Parts: sequence; C-alpha cells; structure tokens
Amino acid sequence: MVLPGNYRKQLVRFCMVLVVACLAVAGLSAQPGEAAEQRFRSRLGCVPFVATNMEAMAVTDFLTTMLLNELERSGGFEVTERKRLESVMDLEGIRSDALGREQLQRLGGRLGVDYLVSGTVMTQASGTTLDLQVLGMRGQQVVLTEKLRMHEAEAPKVLQGLAQRIRAAAEKSAAPVAVVATTPLQPVQGVLAAGSTNAIRLSWTYPEPGRVIGYMVMRSPSEQGPFNTVATVTEPAYSDEQLRLNETYYYRVVAVGHGGSASEPTKPVRGATSIAPAVPIFMNVEPILGGAVLSWRQRPSSGGDERMMPRGVRIYRRTAAEKEFVPVGTSADEPAVFRDQGLANGVTYLYLITALNQAGAESERSVQLSVTTPAATAGLTAASGKVRRIPLSWQVHPFAGVTGYRIQRAPAKEGPYQELAAINDRTQTTYTDTNLTDKASYWYRIVAFSKEQGTGGPSPEVMATTRDLPPTPVKLTAGQGEPRRVTLTWESTAVPDDEITVFHLYRGEAGQDKLVRIAEVAADKRSYRDDAEPLKDATSYAYVIAAVNAGGAVSPLSSRVMAVTKAVPTAPQGLQASRGEPRRVTVRWSKNPEQDIAEYHLFRKQGDGGFKLLKQTADTQLVDSDLKDGTTYQYQVQAVDRDRLVGALSGVAEGSTKPLPAPVTGVQVKDRAARLIGWQAANQPDIKRYHIYKKSFLGSQKLATVETTEWKVTEPGKLELFLTVEDADGLESEPSALLAIE
Repeated sequence: MVLPGNYRKQLVRFCMVLVVACLAVAGLSAQPGEAAEQRFRSRLGCVPFVATNMEAMAVTDFLTTMLLNELERSGGFEVTERKRLESVMDLEGIRSDALGREQLQRLGGRLGVDYLVSGTVMTQASGTTLDLQVLGMRGQQVVLTEKLRMHEAEAPKVLQGLAQRIRAAAEKSAAPVAVVATTPLQPVQGVLAAGSTNAIRLSWTYPEPGRVIGYMVMRSPSEQGPFNTVATVTEPAYSDEQLRLNETYYYRVVAVGHGGSASEPTKPVRGATSIAPAVPIFMNVEPILGGAVLSWRQRPSSGGDERMMPRGVRIYRRTAAEKEFVPVGTSADEPAVFRDQGLANGVTYLYLITALNQAGAESERSVQLSVTTPAATAGLTAASGKVRRIPLSWQVHPFAGVTGYRIQRAPAKEGPYQELAAINDRTQTTYTDTNLTDKASYWYRIVAFSKEQGTGGPSPEVMATTRDLPPTPVKLTAGQGEPRRVTLTWESTAVPDDEITVFHLYRGEAGQDKLVRIAEVAADKRSYRDDAEPLKDATSYAYVIAAVNAGGAVSPLSSRVMAVTKAVPTAPQGLQASRGEPRRVTVRWSKNPEQDIAEYHLFRKQGDGGFKLLKQTADTQLVDSDLKDGTTYQYQVQAVDRDRLVGALSGVAEGSTKPLPAPVTGVQVKDRAARLIGWQAANQPDIKRYHIYKKSFLGSQKLATVETTEWKVTEPGKLELFLTVEDADGLESEPSALLAIE
C-alpha cells in the first residue's frame, strides 16, 4: 500500500509506539534517544483501598496515594487519575466496599485500563496489613496477589518495592505480539459517523479482528484532506469530543496489524455536529434468552425546531471488559422497545441510548444500564461407556422464561452441530441418544429456548464415547469323544456395563470354511450341548463363539476349537456258525475291543429273504434252536455300546442244521406165509432204530420199533405198512414207500 506523505508519517509514528510496546512486553528497553511519548506504557488504575476495621480508616487514603505515586515513578504505567476513576465508579454505581470480579471487570473496561489494582487494609497493634490483588483486564486473570505487613515508617520502602513487583507481573502477563507476514489487511468496513451537539461518534466493523492490533482515526475539515491522526484506538469505535456546534469533519480509518502492516484508508465519511434532540430516558433493560430487551421514553421537545424532534434512538452496547460502546442498532419510537439478540450466555452487557432526529443527529448519551444475559444451561454431562447410546443430563435452567431445550450433536467439538431432539419441558433434564456407532465419540451441547423469547446460546460442549464391541468370550473348550454330541464350555470377561444378552455359537465341519450359527445361549450360561441334529459319528467339528450386547453389537469371534464325536463300535470279528447240529445252529464271534460294549445284535437270513434281528445278547455266542432240519442259515452280528451307538455289521457266516435220515428203502415181504417183512439197512453211521407204522383211515399207528432190518407182522388181516428210521439225535426220516400185507 502506498500512502500520501502525511499518512506515512502518522502511520510511522503509530507503529513506533506499537514497536516500543512490543519491546516493553518482551522485556527489552527502548533506545535512550526515543521521545517519551513514543514509549509504550500500560494503563493502570487503582481503586481506593478499603478499610476492614476502624483503625485502618486513617491510613487507607495515605496508602492508596503513596502506591499511585510509586507506580507513576516506576515508569511502567500510565496511571489513571484517581478523580476520573472515582467519577466512573459513581457513574457505574460501583462501591469500593462491594467489589467483586464482575464489578472490577466492568470498572476496568469503562476506564479503558490494562490493569486494575484493588485491596483491603487492616490496622492492628502489630502493624498494618495490606491485602492486594492486580487484575489483568485483557486476560481477565489475577496477575499478582500480595499480603504485606508494615509499620508506618516502613510504608514508603515497602510500597516502592510493591510497585516494582506490580510492573514485573504486568510485563510477564502481557502476551507477546507475534509478527505475522501474511496477505495485506483488508480495509475497515461500514464506517458510520453520527453527530451530536458537541461530538461526532464513529463506529465501524472489521472482517478479520484477529489480524489487527488497533485502528488509526484520521480527520480533516475537507473531504480532499489533508487528514491528520486524531486517535489510535483498539476498539472499532471512537468519539470525537469537545467539538463546536455546526462543525463538519471528514474521517478516514486505517486498520493496523501485527508488525506494522496497515490497510488502505477508508473513503472519507462525513460527520457534523448539529442541534439534536434531548437525551432520552433510558427506562429499563431486561434479560431474555440470548439477548436483552430495552425500553425508553423520549423527552418532549420544546419549540418547533425539527432538529429537536426525536424520531428514534440509537442503541450502544459494550461488555464490562470492552472500552468503547459500539452501536448495535437503531429503533423507531413506536413501540419504544428494542430486542438485542445473539448475545453470549451469562455475560454482563452495558447499554446506553441516544435520541436521533430526522437528519440522523444524535443527542447526548443516556445513563448506562446493565443486564446479565441468562447463563447457558448448566451441568450438561454425557456418560461414556454405554452400549450404542449416550445418556445426557443437565440442570433445570433457572430462567423462568425457558420452555424447553434443544439437544445438538456433532462429530467434533468445533461442529457442525445438528439438532438431535427438541424437549418441550423445562423440568426434563435427561435425554438418551441411541442407535450410535460402537466405540465412537460424539460432542453435545444444549440450547435453552422459549416460545416467546427465542433461543439462547449453546452450553459448553461435552464429549462422550460409546462402548466398544463386547469382549470376546475366552477359554472355549469342546468335549471329545461324545456320542453324536459335543459339550461346549467357555468363560466371559464381560462386566455388567457390557450388557451382554446372549452368546452366539457357530459350528462347521473340519475342512470347511463356512460356519453356521447353531445356538443363542442366555448371557448367564457358560455351557451348551450341541446334539440337536444329531451330529455324525467319528466326525471333526470346529466351533467359535461370540458375545452379543443389548445394542446388537457382536464381539469378534473366538479362536476355533475342534472336537471329534465318538466312533461307532467296530464290526465284530471271527463270526462262525455251526453245521450239522440237529435243529439248531451255534453262532460264535470274538469280543469287540471297545470297553463299553453293552450288547450284540445277531441277525439271521434264510433263503432269499432278508436279514432279520434274531436276538440281542451280551454274550459272544448264541444257539439258534428249533430250526428246520437240513436247512442252511446265514448270520451277521453288530455291536452296540452303552451310548446306544450301533456298530457296523460283521461279515456273513453260514451254518446249517442236521438233515433227516434218508427214508428206508427196499421194504418188502420176505415170507408171505410167516408175514415177515424186511428192508435195507440205512447207511448212516448213527442209525439207532426203525419204526413200523400202520396206515389207517385217520392217519397212522406205530406198530413196533426195532433195531434190526426185519419184522414179523402179528396183526391179522390186510394191512398197509410204512417204515421210518431214527438216528442217534432222534431225527426220524420221512416214511418209506407203503407195503401191503394180505
């Protein structure tokens, strides 16, 4: 930026003051040749000390004056006149015996000082005690506290040392000014000039307040200049006082940044003193959520001068920490009410108003009224560690106008915040945010609202984190060798806040990646028997387990465990079936190697039929009796263990019963006269006897049993005979051919 010569000189002078200020803050001394007016000195005020007992009243004024003199002599401060300080205290209604932090901040802001000293004095026989504190107005922090005991003769020396310590504390607390080499400063915006009968009040805005350390106000009686600096200020406002009526001036404002950078001057803005309306009566200011409502009454004008007729008001505002009142709006007189909104929570604001005429000329300023906006909703807390939810709680807002709360949530402290819920009940102080992500952090704030008064500012932000996934169950074990089932056991490291509701069990066969959920087990259980299908014999199964909480979140799966079900008994070996036994077959086999065999199942087959269960036995042999003579049978056997697992069938063994003796042959009459019959001897070695039968109408009748091969018929008459042969096992052959005897 290129400035005209006179601007450059003024800017250089302003920047030299700022540079020396930086040196002072950094603890560096200016060059000896610098002019006194170029040295930066912090502004300091000292509130008259307060006596805490009757004896101290005689020395408080003496100690206050002496400390002010020592502070002035220290060279580190521009000390505010005591008369001016007391005048501001009277104007603000501040009493020195009722000073709190809020009153000190308001007083310091009104005085425009950087530091404010206050204290109490007590005098006793042992001496005088001064209890003192120094409040830094910029950071709103106490930079020094001292408690000194002295006798009257020691006071000058003690206070001289105290002044040096106050200066050192002030220099230490001052924040260094950082030199920033960035883009050029933007020009000041929105300069307004309002005149009264003896002053012209300027106000403006700046889009980047963090980049400036002050403003240079220049004035000229002509729009074309030249312009001379009339003030350097740190607030975006300036009142050019002690002017004559009907004077006109033109003003330009330059923003000054860190390191001496400067913006382009604004275009000239005209201001003029003028006859103005009377000061309005500032009647009241009341707090509302996030703002204040001001009311006033205009004083009646005398005469017919239009310039004395009020047409509205201009509202000025500042905080206790700010030095200058800034215009915040204008309002007509109908209604004579102004609503100032968008204010911070729990902050004290000072207001004054001026009356405006048709031409925009302002009256003198009204009295100041202060108001403290309702505080933000207090006590907002957010509980961490809950399953997919975050419970919120807060205190009932003490402001009677509150009708409800708006809950806002953001992923980060800086936002963006979105409304989560609106609660239309001032007394409700809890809310639970649900359906959240596991192990995720959320930021919350709460805003009180009123259906009539609007919305306040947000509360301080709080953060909470949802609970992580449930812990994985541990020590999963699977029983081995169980019959068509697997018994599973496990342990859980979960605590009550994990809110475990069930365990999920998964199973898969060995060699398969896919696992299938087989069960949901209640949270209080630590075992499960997998037998529902049932399982296959002698088969390997893989198992994993997971915990599930009340929000439906599933833990990571456990490590796999393997189990093998019990094998069925092996097929019995050594199966044998006898041959040639009369009407029976004896079946034998070897005992199974398994130790828990309960019984064997023996199956029999005859001819083309199928195998049928013959008998269940715990023995390893069985006599199959009452069989047909000369018949072949097939046998198989299988083992059954105590778990009722049935083993494989053995091989087939074939057995047969003893056949009947062959029928008697060669039956004939040897001697017809003697009625002697004979036959051929059976060729079987175990033949024992022959049976002779007479055929009758109703069947047959045994006549004799002989061991020889002939027999004499003793019964007279015509007979039809047949014979059978019987072996040693009592098997009797089929009948021979019939033999007729005459």
